[in-house]
Amino acid sequence: MNSNNQSTEHLPVLLPETVRLLAPRPGENYLDLTTGGGGHARAIAAVVGQQNLTLIDADPLAVSNLKQEFAAAKIYNNNFADQLRQFKDQGLAFDMILADLGLSSLQLNAKDRGFSFRTDGPLDMRFDNRQGDTLADLLERASAVELATILKDYGQEQAAERIAVRIKSQRPQTTLELARLISEVKGKHFRNRRLHPATKSFMAFRIWTNDELGQLRTLLATAPELLQPRGRLAVISFHSLEDRLVKHAFKDLADGEYSSAYFIKNKKPIIPSTDSLAAHPQARSAKLRVLQRL
Repeated sequence: MNSNNQSTEHLPVLLPETVRLLAPRPGENYLDLTTGGGGHARAIAAVVGQQNLTLIDADPLAVSNLKQEFAAAKIYNNNFADQLRQFKDQGLAFDMILADLGLSSLQLNAKDRGFSFRTDGPLDMRFDNRQGDTLADLLERASAVELATILKDYGQEQAAERIAVRIKSQRPQTTLELARLISEVKGKHFRNRRLHPATKSFMAFRIWTNDELGQLRTLLATAPELLQPRGRLAVISFHSLEDRLVKHAFKDLADGEYSSAYFIKNKKPIIPSTDSLAAHPQARSAKLRVLQRL
């Protein structure tokens, strides 16, 4: 997951590779499930036109910005799992579907959203800040055992138990308080200079707050059915749990009882090039997989 992009502009991850594998053609339609700053949508629109774009984002601010730039597109302020179910009920189908599961810099740079461990803000972390429990709500209700499980399962955090106990005893109220607490727990033994000590914990709490893995499971169960014949579904993941779900779902469709209907366009995931990582170090864990309908 894209965890520490501090740029003020959304920089699409794996943009050339995604466009190449989606292979847009004039007149085709495109569904972006996590449009964010619109980087991928902008590149696809250059081929198919804005009128053939359907753009989704859970973040009200992102949607407001998208409506200004993509005036001819269909734009929905919703989480992609719910919107996919609605599209399925409506019998809609698409030539291209993309889900970039990374965190938008628009969200990360907004102090009041609570995504960043580098600036002080409330413990929120909701993609849609109009509804649902904040991270603060969840931390208050959960036990230390439950928090440790979240940190281990979603963040692969080795210090999960100690961090969880400290959270329940100190009850941090802001992002910097939480980040400082985690850094103190991990202390001088933390030697990974590429990562802030709080990176894994913040990622785990964000996944938990937004039910990101549950949303992804809905995507993988629903989106392939919405593909037109020869339609392409691309997923960019940033976490081993996400990539494992995508890999197995695509493999089941291509090798199982639906093998006559789908195939995997890239047998191995596409990862960022060395040059790309120099420009986008936050993309170091990105993996792109593409499924095509026959």
